[in-house]
Amino acid sequence: MSYLQISMQNPIILIQDFIETVTSYIPNPNVAEFATSFLEILILLTLVTFTLNLIKQVLHQKHFDAVLGATGFKGAFSGAIVGMLTPVCSCSVSGLYAGLISSGASRVAATAFLFAAPAVNEFAIAAMFTVAGIKGALIYAITGLTAAVLTGLFSEKLGIKTTNLKISEDHHHSHGFLNALKTTLSATKALILNLLPALAIGVLASIIIKKLLPSLETLISNLGSTWYGPVIATIVGLPMHVEAASAASVIIPIIKAGLPLGTGVSLLMATTISSVSEMTILPKVIGRTATIRLITWYFVYCSLLGIFLNQIFR
Repeated sequence: MSYLQISMQNPIILIQDFIETVTSYIPNPNVAEFATSFLEILILLTLVTFTLNLIKQVLHQKHFDAVLGATGFKGAFSGAIVGMLTPVCSCSVSGLYAGLISSGASRVAATAFLFAAPAVNEFAIAAMFTVAGIKGALIYAITGLTAAVLTGLFSEKLGIKTTNLKISEDHHHSHGFLNALKTTLSATKALILNLLPALAIGVLASIIIKKLLPSLETLISNLGSTWYGPVIATIVGLPMHVEAASAASVIIPIIKAGLPLGTGVSLLMATTISSVSEMTILPKVIGRTATIRLITWYFVYCSLLGIFLNQIFR
């Protein structure tokens, strides 16, 4: 699957193109970059939150609970599968987590979703297929889903709270589409206003880190073949803001430079699963301690997975 094919199927790319066209009229390049990233995340977060809450209002709560209300392995697996079918970037998945919890999803299911949605969707799998064939795509999908399920199952150990945000006081099924729409707009507005300050700080931090880091391609290419290459790939990837749909143009050329399979998997998973923007928003949603533990878990899993795969597929 080519980058053009992925772009044609992905509305995220269309949103990015529209925003870049609008912000191209801003004369200061630094301000333009901030505005582009901020608007992109804000629009995506608003759209996915609105859609999720509208579905919750239109459908009866029991239908939602049947899929994402379960706990234990069933809940974790359900959350991982729904996340796999919901391609969003790491910057907006925090809001989705809060929306899921407010809609009645269990903590286990919502936390599994938190891992799977940005990192194990069809775009990430397609990107891995492009550079590593069916073997690489299957390995990425299986290890990603496994990580999502484990994250959900150990969500309590990670200290993840259901949510620190009050999204909506009305969690009951709304009678009539207009009432459902009104409740959805209220819930979406409440969430966005709560997250705006953290969103602005996160975008600014992402831009600063991107400018301070050396060339990603050079760093990974030079160190990627060492035994600790996956660790370096994970360290570089975790703070970067690159959604899976854009991996074709950002990550694939780096992997094609000759990285071992394990290092490539670590890089793609770490880059898509997390970002500075998410790290800034998450404390408002799940708590500061849980955020630190969650990011540490991401680092350990992606690093060890890459090292293990490099040993197996030498």
